[in-house]
Amino acid sequence: MPFTIQLIGIVVIVVSCLFLYILPNWRVLISTLAAIYLVQFVFIFYLSTPLLGVVNLIIGWMACAVIGLSIIRMGILENLDQYQSGIAFHLISGFFFILTAFAISVNAYSWLTKIPYLAFAAGLSLMFTGLLQLNNFQNVIRVVISLLVFLSGFELIYFSLEISLLVVILVGMVKLGLAFMGTYLVFVNRLGGKL
Repeated sequence: MPFTIQLIGIVVIVVSCLFLYILPNWRVLISTLAAIYLVQFVFIFYLSTPLLGVVNLIIGWMACAVIGLSIIRMGILENLDQYQSGIAFHLISGFFFILTAFAISVNAYSWLTKIPYLAFAAGLSLMFTGLLQLNNFQNVIRVVISLLVFLSGFELIYFSLEISLLVVILVGMVKLGLAFMGTYLVFVNRLGGKL
């Protein structure tokens, strides 16, 4: 895999992780999640087989479409979560988690030499920022997006090490299940818990 593509991919992933964490607009959240799946496709395309990358991209974008269409359909056009603390705190904590992922990937790269360093750092960055978002937000859509970000980081590392179409399909079913469950829970919350 060319180094420039890895470098562009890691920059897009870091910026997307920070956007996911600090911006409350749902359009930006869905767009950055789709961008993460596109960069993940490029990494998997080069590190694994093109078929795994294409299937993973299609399933990821389907999950983004399910979440986006449910938000539009239910008329949730306001921001998804208001911050309890300032944006500066969220930016600093997100950047700290990304730096921690890079520091850990330097040491872990010595025993996982099959995957390139930047792809491993990108996967760990996604996993760490997904966990950080999961810890700080209570909105159902934000929780589902943070779980999808964590899962995409895991996929990036796992699919670079192992080639299995069955695992891609099973993880894709988990992605779509998370998206549908999130939309169902948003629907129940909008009705006031009457179902």
